[in-house]
Amino acid sequence: MAAQDTHDLVVISDVHLHTNTPPQVADALFRTFLRLSGPDHPATLPCRVVLAGDFFDLSMVQEVPDLPEASFPVTPGERRFGLDADGEKTVWKIDRIFRKHPHLAPAMARFVAQGNDLVFVPGNHDEELLLPEVQAHLRRRLQAAQGSVEPAGAKRAGPRGRVLFTPWFYYEPGFAYVEHGHFYDRDNAPHPPLRPCPFPAGSSAALPLGALVTRYLLSVLPGYDARGDADRTPWPLLLKVIRGHGFRAPAIIYRYYAMAARVLRATRDPDRASAPVPAETPHRFAAHNGVSPEQLERLLPLVAAPTTRSLRSTVARLYLDRSAAFLLFVAVTLLFLPRLVAGSPWGMGLPAATLGLLLFSIRKGNLYGEKNGPACRQAAETIREVLDVPCVVMGHVHRRETVVRVAPDGRQWTYINTGAFSESTLDDPDGDPACVVLRRNHGPTNGAG
Repeated sequence: MAAQDTHDLVVISDVHLHTNTPPQVADALFRTFLRLSGPDHPATLPCRVVLAGDFFDLSMVQEVPDLPEASFPVTPGERRFGLDADGEKTVWKIDRIFRKHPHLAPAMARFVAQGNDLVFVPGNHDEELLLPEVQAHLRRRLQAAQGSVEPAGAKRAGPRGRVLFTPWFYYEPGFAYVEHGHFYDRDNAPHPPLRPCPFPAGSSAALPLGALVTRYLLSVLPGYDARGDADRTPWPLLLKVIRGHGFRAPAIIYRYYAMAARVLRATRDPDRASAPVPAETPHRFAAHNGVSPEQLERLLPLVAAPTTRSLRSTVARLYLDRSAAFLLFVAVTLLFLPRLVAGSPWGMGLPAATLGLLLFSIRKGNLYGEKNGPACRQAAETIREVLDVPCVVMGHVHRRETVVRVAPDGRQWTYINTGAFSESTLDDPDGDPACVVLRRNHGPTNGAG
């Protein structure tokens, strides 16, 4: 997807907008769109805002319609954990989000009405943006909201902007490459990586492991604060939740393992296997997204194999193998405690064997934490080499980063991670929200100003 050189770019990632998003995040987003629509916006030309993934956090929306209101069936599981990831239900969730933050749609509509483009790049928490019903609804919603931001009979100086969607990355040859970054994270990579945009009618988004954990655990923990959790492993997350909930710790532990069981069922669901997410042909995908088939062929090996494609990997990622080894050790030790006290070989041998199994299962320590940031940086190296682009921008890891490097040919290029818009707003209410401004004739800026 390429843009004319009459636009600067503003990249915003990881807003994580849902029905319980703190109001200061929604307010900061509202002010950002107003500023971009006004005369003092940070871009020097009309802007194209790229929402680089996780604009919505659809797995965190627990609300469901009342029975008289629902135009679709709602299962008991959905009433407990929120609606499934199909088109009509996702449309309902998005409407619910905008209803909770009523000032946002008019601000976004005003931005588009003034001739600026809005590009949605799906992330691991809003994969459903690829569904045709969702795309059509967002376009209608923003078009309808434009009437509330323009006086009756007002004349515009130029054409309205567009609301665009892209399935993997936003790319302007010779200027910038933008994506969310979850394609290099095994827990959140989509399958297959080449998805048409939009999905054919009737398709449903297949949620990755990270979104499933959010749906079945994090979304039902009242007051849960996700800041700093992007690269954490299950044990630190579990300890964080236990510290936050105190005497409710046993219930939290139970919920964790109940979540793990539901995730395993979801990933082994025969309906999910029999109706896979559609794949696009490489040549057609390349043509639609502004790259050559040869370039696409070099980019595809960067994409991580999703954890949920392997039962063994899913069990290990949820620490179920280590949990089972620990429980076996405790059970055997308690069972043979009298013989252990008496010095019986059996009393010592079996507990020692189960202890050995436990130590074997944890021998490699933390296999998962602090990997997403380096994975994105490494992918950016190859992307720059393949596409010869001077700036690569990603999000997903929730940490701001700007790295300036020199290519083998002596030319300078930049990798930027936007950081999380939501977390930057909560961590520093008086600072600039996390966004990146890419000006045509100036260097990139990792900030709103």
